[in-house]
Amino acid sequence: MMDIDPGALFSQDSATVYLVGASLLLSAAALAVSCAVLLRWGRGRSAAVDDATISLREDLSRGDGRGRTGHSPITSTPIASGPVAHARDAHAAAQRALRSTRSEGVATDRLGTWTPDTLRHLLKTELTGAQVIVVSNREPFIHDLEEDGAVKLRAPAGGLVAALDPVMRACSGTWIAHGSGSADHLMVDADDRIAVPPDNPSYTLRRVWLNEHEEKHYYYGFSNDGLWPLCHVAFTRPSFNAEDWEVYEAVNRRFADVVVEEARDERPVVLIQDYHFALLPRMIRERLPDAVIITFWHIPWPNAEIFGICPWRERILDGLLGSSVVGFHTQYYCNNFIETVDRFLESRIERDSAAITFGGLTTHVHAHPISIEWPPASLARQPAVASCRRDIFEQFNLPPQAKLCVGVERFDYTKGIIDRFRAVEELFKRHPEWIGRLVVLQVAAPSRTALPAYQQCQRECLDFVDELNARYGHEGYQPVHLLNES
Repeated sequence: MMDIDPGALFSQDSATVYLVGASLLLSAAALAVSCAVLLRWGRGRSAAVDDATISLREDLSRGDGRGRTGHSPITSTPIASGPVAHARDAHAAAQRALRSTRSEGVATDRLGTWTPDTLRHLLKTELTGAQVIVVSNREPFIHDLEEDGAVKLRAPAGGLVAALDPVMRACSGTWIAHGSGSADHLMVDADDRIAVPPDNPSYTLRRVWLNEHEEKHYYYGFSNDGLWPLCHVAFTRPSFNAEDWEVYEAVNRRFADVVVEEARDERPVVLIQDYHFALLPRMIRERLPDAVIITFWHIPWPNAEIFGICPWRERILDGLLGSSVVGFHTQYYCNNFIETVDRFLESRIERDSAAITFGGLTTHVHAHPISIEWPPASLARQPAVASCRRDIFEQFNLPPQAKLCVGVERFDYTKGIIDRFRAVEELFKRHPEWIGRLVVLQVAAPSRTALPAYQQCQRECLDFVDELNARYGHEGYQPVHLLNES
């Protein structure tokens, strides 16, 4: 058995890999906007598309022929159903815009990839006058009413908001989301809008109101008791019932109404986020046929056999195929989605170009890894590392020489929180010399506590930590600190 050093998890090499991965966020966002450029202006800018094609061919001719992105070369075929461009044109447009920003002195990061300035430049030069609309269930800023009557502003836990807020600050536009805060209705204007972020307003938040019945069946029911466990293949049985579906459909229709209300013209760029709005692309397409609709599915997409469990599988697929582009985190999820469409819908699939034609509309399916803004703006306001470490060790009374492992997650059964605790137990069994020297600090933000599966996950973790600390802890030492808070 090899010696295990938990401190190696936090090595400089690991941090470097993380930083490189984090830089992908604006690259993915810029590619999405580049898709919007070509989709919006495609017919009227054939010369630009030709130039983009030549540019990408030059990129693909380098190295092993797979291009900078590592994807296989793709071929283009004419598509008659509207101004739709292929992935290679979007990639080339992104590369041209990046070269343009460099030539005009716009700063890029040290890796030569996208920054907020390059994204703003692309919007200014390629999408002049275009309106960007983001739609998500989670809002980027929540206003809650305190017991003393004061209004408190907070940012919700979760990766979607952390990833998209920096993009919206660069793009401006409108973010449409469910107003879930107890004081949200007090802070909006007569049209349910508020400028955000409060300290430096750069885009508009439009809040949509849901009653308790709608939230129960649309959010907790169909979205998180049905689609979430189904797509994660988490061995938690998904629950599907007709009432959940009916409310899910009605809420999607409500959001479609708001998108149409917010659209300034017939061709907005609409960026739809996640599994809460599988029906929304088609609903928007029916009323704004010329809109550029880009949907990003932030969770896995399972194989066709598993997705076939859902009674409304065809309706969900039809809804998503109202999009101009559907994006996933990985190519594996893209492949699963295409195979699912092939299994359940009569459609034409061009696998070389990852294009699906259904009902006279062509949808492209692409992989766009997404991460976080790095370095975050808040980093500059933080105390020094040594000071933070000293404060944490004092707050939790940790042994001076302890190796500290930190986890920050939502309290969700897909996050593997209890498996980390079991790994600590296994480490102590195999390497008892680590008892007293290793401490795990796990922050688990409460999440979806109305669902039984989440209640069970929380109870299981709390009970396991109590037993683990009782077995291996002693006076002045607690192996695991579990903070059930954001």
